[in-house]
Amino acid sequence: MGDTVQFTVLRNGGTENIKLTLGPRPSQQQQISESQSQSPQEGTPPEQQQPPRSDNLYNQCVRIAGKDICDFMFRR
Repeated sequence: MGDTVQFTVLRNGGTENIKLTLGPRPSQQQQISESQSQSPQEGTPPEQQQPPRSDNLYNQCVRIAGKDICDFMFRR
């Protein structure tokens, strides 16, 4: 926790360095609770429902690193 890591990503033919500071890992109970709070409510139209968390992470990855890398990392 608190360590800084650096990622080098290839994007548009160039490289980009991204520094991230690691935070505490959520407990299993926190993950379950967060997962349940992100579940769509019954009766909510599909276009207003949030995608599952893994889709959110994938989409963020694509914006930062590009589709090819994220497809590989997320095994898509």
